Amino acid sequence: MLNIFKTSISSIFVKTWSGLIWEGPEYGSDGLNKIANDISGEMMVSNLTKPIFIPTFDMTNKSVLLG
Repeated sequence: MLNIFKTSISSIFVKTWSGLIWEGPEYGSDGLNKIANDISGEMMVSNLTKPIFIPTFDMTNKSVLLG
């Protein structure tokens, strides 16, 4: 994972805004989503053999998503 992250860092962290007023996340998710899809292909979370924890955060309501 570290190697993937290091070689893809410029694709993962692409600024979504410039200026003085913050109107959303600083970085877009397109690059990270593409890399995750390239790695996982058609795999689904339900196919995993070990339990995982996926932390999530609602940027609009500024709260942790539980579920």
